[in-house]
Amino acid sequence: GHSAGGELTNAVRAHPMSVLLFDEIDKAHPRLFDLFLQILEDGRLTDGQGATVHFTECVLIFTSNLGVSAEVIRPRKRRSARADTPGSTDGGEGGPGGDGESAGEQETAGGSRRSRLSRHD
Repeated sequence: GHSAGGELTNAVRAHPMSVLLFDEIDKAHPRLFDLFLQILEDGRLTDGQGATVHFTECVLIFTSNLGVSAEVIRPRKRRSARADTPGSTDGGEGGPGGDGESAGEQETAGGSRRSRLSRHD
């Protein structure tokens, strides 16, 4: 029930020196990003009971598949002899947008919470 606290906060409280893996974070509900930002910026999280749990001894790992499908489906174009001529855009360098951005960078552009999360090491 609600009086038991959260699974994440209870687990970290019981084992403060933990490795936490959040797989495919790009599929998480947007409200979870607020919680992750609190953990990453403040090093702590307050559960539903008002108890503060510190994450300073935890290692957090986030995985994402953003941009992977676009690069797997569309293999890199080989540069042809025409691509090396001045003014030619055939097979040039750069990602899907043609300006050097990868597909993942394009998917997360726009000041979203996800782009703020990407600043953390």
